[in-house]
Amino acid sequence: MLNKLIISLNEFSKIKEFAQKVVNYEADILLIKNGQFYNAKSILSIMVLLDKPVEIQIISDDMAEVRRFMTEMSEYKA
Repeated sequence: MLNKLIISLNEFSKIKEFAQKVVNYEADILLIKNGQFYNAKSILSIMVLLDKPVEIQIISDDMAEVRRFMTEMSEYKA
């Protein structure tokens, strides 16, 4: 199952909403930019990477959690 997509967080309201959603996952969630991995649950990482679309990935064996993640994150799809 697909566990990553490209998102864009170009508005402060989207950043705030995104940050509130990702902390509710038990799985690790990564922001990936230029081959570097960042903790998506860190507001500092989010703020640093918001200038352009970025890849996001969930690391989980729980398929229900992955499906929920992909559904929730699709609203930020670039």
